[in-house]
Order: sequence, then structure tokens, then C-alpha cells
Amino acid sequence: MLLEGPGKVVVYRARDLFLGRDVAIRTLVDPSLDPDECARLLAEAQAVARLHHPNIASVFDAGMYQGVPFVVMEWVEGVAITHTRRPPSMQPWPSPVRSVAPLSTPTLRG
Repeated sequence: MLLEGPGKVVVYRARDLFLGRDVAIRTLVDPSLDPDECARLLAEAQAVARLHHPNIASVFDAGMYQGVPFVVMEWVEGVAITHTRRPPSMQPWPSPVRSVAPLSTPTLRG
């Protein structure tokens, strides 16, 4: 089942039949477009595999299959982060010019 797209990476929900658990499989939409993207996906998998934290999905496996990179990760129930709206505290900072302009206007008028 396709879960994420249409960026460079897609995520599929799959079933690990041997271990009897759901997993997330990340792979590239089109690995032939940019070989650097293949290397980046696998390097990311290696970096995440070194981390152990309850808020980070575990990496179970990674590699290449028929020239396509893949990362098998822990399946986490919930809504994809791309489908959520940032809370106000995480909104991007406004442009410094827009922030300062209202304060400087009375001063410039004299």
C-alpha cells in the first residue's frame, strides 16, 4: 500500500511474513534520475540505524534490490507528518523586514 508521495521518496506499508509484523518500506520514485539520491537514502538509513530513541522509527534493513535502494523501517501507526499542520509555535519566523517595518515607520516619519 502506497503511503507517501509524490516527492523523490515513496513509503509503502508492507507485512514482514517471517517476523509477523507490519513495516514501512522507503524507496525512491525513480532511482535512475539521480544516483546521488540513492546514496543519500542509504546514508540516511545508516545514520538512523545508529539512533535509539522512542520517537525515532527503527531501521530493520537497507540495501539495493535490482538497482533500487530500499529502507525497511518500523511501522508506526498514525498520520504522516506531511499530512499534519504545524502548530503556531512551529510556524516559520516572519521576514525580518516585515517584523521591523511596523516598528521603524513612526521613527522614519520623524
